Amino acid sequence: MVIARALAALSPGVKAGSTLGPMTTQYSRTLERHLPAPPELVWGLVADSNRWDRLVGLNPTQYRYAALEAGGQPVRARIGRAMQSWGESEWLERGEWVEGQRIHGMRRYLSGPAQLGGFRAELLPAEGGSRVSFTAYMESDTPLDARMESRVLQAIEAALKHYLDSLEQLFTSARERGCLEVSSAPAVIQARHLLGRLEPDGSAFGLRGMIQEKELQHRAQRFSTAPVVPELRERILRFVREGFDDELGQIRPFELARTWGFERREVLRGFLHAARAGLYELQWQLECPMCRGGSQEAPSLENLKREGYCIDCDRSFGLDFASNVEAIFRVSPAIRMVSTSTWCVASPWFRPHVLANFIVPPNGRREVTLELPKGAYTLRTTMRRYRTGLPVRSGATLQVTLDPGALQVTAGEGGAEGSRVSLVLVNETPHEEEFSIERADWAPEAALGRDVIALRDFHELFSTEAPATGVELTIGSTVVLFSDLTGSTALYEQIGDARAFALIEQHFRIAERAVERHGGAVLKTMGDAVMATFLRAGDAFEAALELVRETERLHSHHGLRVKVGLHEGPCLAVRANQRLDLFGTTVNLAARLQAEAKGGQVVVLERLLEHPEIRDQIELGRLELHRFEVELRGVSQRQHCIAVTAGERSQDGKRREQR
Repeated sequence: MVIARALAALSPGVKAGSTLGPMTTQYSRTLERHLPAPPELVWGLVADSNRWDRLVGLNPTQYRYAALEAGGQPVRARIGRAMQSWGESEWLERGEWVEGQRIHGMRRYLSGPAQLGGFRAELLPAEGGSRVSFTAYMESDTPLDARMESRVLQAIEAALKHYLDSLEQLFTSARERGCLEVSSAPAVIQARHLLGRLEPDGSAFGLRGMIQEKELQHRAQRFSTAPVVPELRERILRFVREGFDDELGQIRPFELARTWGFERREVLRGFLHAARAGLYELQWQLECPMCRGGSQEAPSLENLKREGYCIDCDRSFGLDFASNVEAIFRVSPAIRMVSTSTWCVASPWFRPHVLANFIVPPNGRREVTLELPKGAYTLRTTMRRYRTGLPVRSGATLQVTLDPGALQVTAGEGGAEGSRVSLVLVNETPHEEEFSIERADWAPEAALGRDVIALRDFHELFSTEAPATGVELTIGSTVVLFSDLTGSTALYEQIGDARAFALIEQHFRIAERAVERHGGAVLKTMGDAVMATFLRAGDAFEAALELVRETERLHSHHGLRVKVGLHEGPCLAVRANQRLDLFGTTVNLAARLQAEAKGGQVVVLERLLEHPEIRDQIELGRLELHRFEVELRGVSQRQHCIAVTAGERSQDGKRREQR
């Protein structure tokens, strides 16, 4: 009952200094500061309630979920718990923000002398940077004694000053080094890149655990022979020493690639080799498609099931290796123990895709006006866990209505000025609700499962990393290439086994180079055949053309030619012969298309020519096309196919088609 009352009572109108009851006493401190950086960069750090809670001296939080009842309806709430100076306390955690402008983080305490605690920050553009007003406060239902009051106020003021001093030094350094450029990325992502480039010191920016120096040197020696460019190898090693605990606890190679200025696949390869050397550990994180947060982690593909579960959303979801299974890394605990503690899981730092978050009281409404950049948006409610598209149009007014059974968006009356959008948020439930406006067309820089399996290094270094026996992981879309040699049987008879075998091995090296050069990975070889996988059809087609041309150039005088089949579509990642393998219709069709090819040809289904990169390559290379229909084993209908002859042109130099 205490929790239910608190859930109904918490509203955005609560401010430091307000009176919640006849015995309420408020304690607060406010500091203002000019920071030499634009609001977009300042906000990403100022709004990190997880960082602020740590700096002010609060203990790490443990979370649980409680099933509540409000107005006769079930509600599920997340409850935080930690030791405070007065003993163990529990609270409801809420936050409101508009990216680049303001934030209000709140804790509604359910036990102990405090009723409410939190901070508010407001940012305004100012000459040469931003003006920040930062307030931290606590409200108690019984006055604190003079000693305790002095301790609370001193702690608040000291933390405020320390944080703002640290930010001022950081942004001054960034200005001197020319690192204050603003991009279209979420403010939190811009802040992460800035920290990564400047590598600041100080507790305001993170904690650093102790390093086991001898173990680090031993494993660094292993890493020294890895095929990684020296500059990247040195950067990965330095990250072990200088990275903050929260950075080293969940490493996204693609995000670091942008920060460090290296190519994405190169950084992913580097971390795979570093993990093989024992500096880091490869982990797999599942992303919930509803809230877009990391819901679960698994140490191996073998630990993944067909479904994941998000405790925040209380929902199961199907795994797609191509869209919601991410490869992450963390520093090896044998080298450095890092703190994985969390102080505020609701911090915008963990939710960069959320542009704005508003709290609407029970049976209440809010009217807000926002500047929404051009793009696609969704609106999600936290307690009821609904999600819907938000048809944003400059100057429009939209009404978003939540009732116990649905979330609806309708055109409202009136309009906003210029490019701004007005939202009327209506909550027709007996409990408060959070309305989150999310970027639907932004995705984190994540190395997904499909990125990893398209790297040869992964298959070589982690050859046994595969799903558990009997578990099939869906890959929503991938491109499969099959190739096979013609003339190899005769070659063995003509030049002998040893020389023929050497030529076949050389062909495999040609295939590996062509596949890897165009962003793919050879999955396996079978006799003279090669199976490879790619992220994009255009890259696979380029690799196929290169493979055909190189084989013609080097081996045609021996009577060796290669034929290739390509297909794009969903497939299954499975364990076969203790290794990762792909199965399904897409794999079968690629193999069948290869069987229909002649030496020197790449065969695809006709619809693949609609891909713009493939179409451009055919036009640019003036490649000869041969269209035909065929019945493919295992496919019910006759298929329209195209055989592309690589490198052959008509007499007049124009592309030639045969029917």
